Parts: sequence; structure tokens; C-alpha cells
Amino acid sequence: MWLLRRMLFTPLGLAMRAGRDSPLRAEAIGIDVARVQWVAFVAAATVCGLAGSLYAFSKGNISPEVISGARSVDGLVMVLLGGIQTLIGPIVGAVVFTWLQDTVARQTDYWQARYWTRQFCCS
Repeated sequence: MWLLRRMLFTPLGLAMRAGRDSPLRAEAIGIDVARVQWVAFVAAATVCGLAGSLYAFSKGNISPEVISGARSVDGLVMVLLGGIQTLIGPIVGAVVFTWLQDTVARQTDYWQARYWTRQFCCS
């Protein structure tokens, strides 16, 4: 997070924000928006790869169920809950989403059913 925060205030970070806010204006002042977007994509892929490797290392192994469509939607909801265009927003959204998921799941009569179906279902 520190590295991403630092990157936001470099010339590259400012160019990324300019290209996001107004690509036409950024092109007019001499920023190659396509190149900046490509560099941003590579930086995001690097951070995602690092996060995935840390996740696999912490769990010991991973399986195809980890990369389900529902898990992708969960990530999107976390970002939307926390706020877009901030670095701390997705972290806050993940905390809120996890807390809500645990709280709501425990309020139902069959709150353990979700755990058991996730563990033993063939999907």
C-alpha cells in the first residue's frame, strides 16, 4: 500500500490521473495516454500477481474454486462499498463486507450451511 501511495504522487501517477479524468486534455498537453494506461495495467498486474502469490503461500495450496465468479463479484462489491478512486476504500470495503457477511450469515437459521456447501460441494 505504501508503494502504491508513493506511486500516486510521481509524474506517472499524475499522468494516470490526468488520463483517467480527461484523456483528450491529457493528450493535448503531451501525455501519451495509451502508454500510460499500458504502464498502469502492468503495475496493477504486478501487484495482483504479488497478492496472488502471497495468498497461495499463506494457504499452502489453491484450487479452481478460489477463482469463482462469485468471488470476483465479492471483490467488486468490496471496492464499491469502500469507495472508488481511493487506496484505502477497498480495504475499508473488504472489512465492512466481511463483517456484514459474517453478521448476516450468523443471523439465519442455517448459517453453517454455507460453510459446508462451500467445502464439500462439487459445483
